[in-house]
Amino acid sequence: MEKYEMVWDIGSENFSVANTHDEQGDQSARCQELHQKRVDENLSRLSTPLFHLASIIHFKEVNFLNL
Repeated sequence: MEKYEMVWDIGSENFSVANTHDEQGDQSARCQELHQKRVDENLSRLSTPLFHLASIIHFKEVNFLNL
């Protein structure tokens, strides 16, 4: 069964679902590493005022990658 990772970029209007499994299985570790980097970057952006969160939490596009 294939595994999929949902990626949310805070501050952008993109929401994507990336396939994190390939035939060799080595892509999954790389995707997890990139996802953790994004999470760390996004958490640093959460210093914005709470009233601004309404505009941050807005999914305008749904992109499906590697499906």
